[in-house]
Amino acid sequence: MATTSDTIDFLDPPQSEGEMGRLGPYRVTELIGLGGMGQVFRAEDTRLKRTVALKVMNRKFSATPHSRKRFVEEARSMAAVYHDNVATIFEVGQQKKTPFMAMELLKGATLEQLVTGGRKFSYQEIIEIAKQTALGLDAAHERGIVHRDIKPANLWMQSPQERIKILDFGLALAGTGVDELSAVGSVVGSLGYLAPEQASNEPVDERTDLYALGVVMYELCAGKLPLLGRNVSSQLVTIITQEPVPLSEVDVNVPEPLARLITQLLIKDPGQRPPTATRLYEQLVEVAHEIEHGQQKQLEIDLGTSDSGKASRTKSASKSGSRKGVPTPIAVEAPDADDAESDDELTLDEEGSNFLKYLAITTGFLALIAIVAYFAWQPRRVAQTVTDRNLGTSTALPATTGGGGPPASKAPSNAPAASTNITTDALKPLKLTLGNAGKPATTKQGDYAVFEVRIVNQADSVNSDPRALFQRAPTVARIEYHVEKDGKRINENFGFPRKLGAKLIPTPGSVDGAPISIQLPTNALNPGDYQVVFELQTPSGGFVTQTEAGLKIINSK
Repeated sequence: MATTSDTIDFLDPPQSEGEMGRLGPYRVTELIGLGGMGQVFRAEDTRLKRTVALKVMNRKFSATPHSRKRFVEEARSMAAVYHDNVATIFEVGQQKKTPFMAMELLKGATLEQLVTGGRKFSYQEIIEIAKQTALGLDAAHERGIVHRDIKPANLWMQSPQERIKILDFGLALAGTGVDELSAVGSVVGSLGYLAPEQASNEPVDERTDLYALGVVMYELCAGKLPLLGRNVSSQLVTIITQEPVPLSEVDVNVPEPLARLITQLLIKDPGQRPPTATRLYEQLVEVAHEIEHGQQKQLEIDLGTSDSGKASRTKSASKSGSRKGVPTPIAVEAPDADDAESDDELTLDEEGSNFLKYLAITTGFLALIAIVAYFAWQPRRVAQTVTDRNLGTSTALPATTGGGGPPASKAPSNAPAASTNITTDALKPLKLTLGNAGKPATTKQGDYAVFEVRIVNQADSVNSDPRALFQRAPTVARIEYHVEKDGKRINENFGFPRKLGAKLIPTPGSVDGAPISIQLPTNALNPGDYQVVFELQTPSGGFVTQTEAGLKIINSK
């Protein structure tokens, strides 16, 4: 990507071959992106020997001390949001009155790049993209941060995991008014995703981000934006005054539950949209279940139709009638001459041919009955990801149906549906264990310490099994973690509690559940020995049990 002296005049001179220049401790090697509000460089952190993406605020928005201070303060608050669906910010600072942030360098591409390249997303993938985005937004909203610029260009699909990462919180927060946006060369791309309250220059909140996510979902389904004007001013008027064309009129194949939710997200009155990203995630899960259930019911109907057609085609196999759904016994006598003339062009003698036809008919009926019985009796399948609501871990797209693990316990008929009913006593069968045989973790200062936590379910009956009792609750338990030094708790926020749904609670009797990866930032810790305490809690914070792991921080040099 071409650069000019104006592009990089904030850099110190290069100190070795292959550099564009230096920005503090960063060796800047390549310009990899340009945006309306900043530039993105590939750089190497000479202290930690890691490659980062270095985002630098451009001159237009860094011209005043107020804008620089706001960028740095808001970027630092965003850096405190640690979540798998938000791009991790390592450092925020200023160089020659130019604010910058160093963040993880991601492999993959933005949704915008993927769509432009011709990728089509299934409805299951669109739902999964929205779920992961909602999880990332929820983590930011809990910190009081509104993105204000959710669009395909700011949603990165990491490869090979196909995990969604939300980008550019800091850059979006640095300029939020309509006047600022309209001065940006790429404003058309952002204007299409503005919520009505943004277009009206009114106060925004987390529901503004949910509107923009609804626009992204509409675009992925329909291949175009729901509202689009000829220029900036007409676009603003269109967003404020016009209603989008219903998805059912754009693409009749969009599942009705999904179209209904997208319509709700695009309501102009924020009060009628989902109130929070948490609630949106729950609705997306419900939509996925509804679509899956509808597809299964349709498959059962199709199989039933095929069963009737098969019965009519094989009527000659028996002279006697039968009840609907009950296979008729195969006649022993040979068929008459007319019936013997079948579509099977086999050059066998008559006796062998008849025997094989009877055998084929019997086998076909039995196979058909087995298929119908399987789909009629198997539990309703649910699109699953390893990600629980508000849990920071995610898996590849698309969502897949369950299988391979022990079946979930059937919930008692009086099982509560809300996490507010979950008490400490109800979670007593659950225990925490650590991976790596509990060995202390050794990490360089500034890196992330990674721990693997597992849950063991020791329930002895379905009536004491939290997984069964609370399988309809959005959150069954949570894992809170903190750091201690010489038995004293360090007053530092190392991350949000991990909220766990029923799917992440193992079934009773299994060795252990799926590993829950927790990454703990060590920027605030000096070299030395620490204890990391993991507490299993009720959704409201009631203590259930805990386990501990050693942590040794060593000097990064």
